[in-house]
Amino acid sequence: MDCQNTATYHAFERIQVREERTRILLTAKRILSFSPHPDDSELIAGGYLASSIDRKAEVKLVVVSDDRMSFTSIENELPMEKIVAIRKDEETNAIEALGIRDTQFLEYSDSRIP
Repeated sequence: MDCQNTATYHAFERIQVREERTRILLTAKRILSFSPHPDDSELIAGGYLASSIDRKAEVKLVVVSDDRMSFTSIENELPMEKIVAIRKDEETNAIEALGIRDTQFLEYSDSRIP
């Protein structure tokens, strides 16, 4: 085992599982997920959100920014409005795939959240 893998292994050894918090997460009836950018919640907690929906929990997703900065390398090729539309469409497809039916888009400009 190399040093990097050993360090990672020891880091995981220190993770404490708190039974009460785990029970709350696994039995929550209402879940509110804030996604700083489109797809953040799906990437980090998509499995949890989908399984919560499967067990009939009420899930609401709030997408805070429009993620216009995600395509900075091609910003001269596409207008910002097109980038925002692409990211919102991708987000809509992802939430539909997970079964999330209650979503609110706050549409703050990326990196300009008050």
